[in-house]
Amino acid sequence: MNLNMVSLNANNSKAEKLITFTKCKDNNCIVNSVKDILNSMLELATSAVSGSDNEREEYNIQYVVYFKALNHIAEITENNSYSASSLGVSNTNLSSVSNATTAKNIVTSALSKVK
Repeated sequence: MNLNMVSLNANNSKAEKLITFTKCKDNNCIVNSVKDILNSMLELATSAVSGSDNEREEYNIQYVVYFKALNHIAEITENNSYSASSLGVSNTNLSSVSNATTAKNIVTSALSKVK
């Protein structure tokens, strides 16, 4: 039940990010939406490093939701440079400290690429 609630909350977050994105009228707004999603992913990866096993699994669910949101934005804008793969963001499982650390590094790098 706990994981289901986290999944629902993560989906609500995704909806909020995408609603913000759909109101965009220019490229600057789209870029800020992508950065917002990446920053959220970075926060999750940072939290996962010090989190319990259960927390890491919950963070992973949310991380995957944001990963998918990036791909939705790329598809809707027809701009592949916003896709997770083009940004170098992998669908990293945050269940271990090493993977959480790797995810942090990947997302930090991705943030520097968004222009």
